Amino acid sequence: MRYFLSVLAALLMIFNGNAQETITYTAKIKGMSCNYCTNSVNKKFKKLPGISQLNIDLETGMLSFVLPKEKSFTIEEIEDKIKKTGYTPVWVKASEAEIGTKPVGKNMDESNGLITVSIFVKGNCGMCKDRIEEATTKVKGVKEANWDSETQQLKVVFNDKKTSLVAIEKKIASVGHDTEHEKAPDSVYNNLHGCCKYDREASMPAGKE
Repeated sequence: MRYFLSVLAALLMIFNGNAQETITYTAKIKGMSCNYCTNSVNKKFKKLPGISQLNIDLETGMLSFVLPKEKSFTIEEIEDKIKKTGYTPVWVKASEAEIGTKPVGKNMDESNGLITVSIFVKGNCGMCKDRIEEATTKVKGVKEANWDSETQQLKVVFNDKKTSLVAIEKKIASVGHDTEHEKAPDSVYNNLHGCCKYDREASMPAGKE
């Protein structure tokens, strides 16, 4: 009996010692249309040290995988790796859990639930930038917003359980800026400062549909 208890204690120590903090990544990828596409992404990501639970769904365009925390990457780095496969990351989400020691949920890091998305928003100048970013950050659930006048891309970090892309784009349009899916009211656009009146007929940058 004493021998059995000793073995059990040893096994518990091994289990607890092997408990490993991990990061679970989920990404929405645009542009995959066939098995060749998924194979290309699979070959790129399966090379990541320590990767496990790699899954790519062609129908939904979803990529998910798990990495040890000590070998994790930033959201920006994962976006870059997706771009290097030839496809476009629509958003990337990272959630943290500790396997074997605590349940996923209430004890997760504050960043859990945040996703990063790039939105096409028309504008011209610094005044546009301030207006776009201020409107975006006023949406409940948005953590960060950064608009680039050269690329016309607004990078948004938000909690997808508290808001949505639809709500964010509607808010931006309400202050006078057209987005990929929402057009600002003419009355609001017409009241913009002269330097802010962007070309509403201009096409979107290459790569956008």
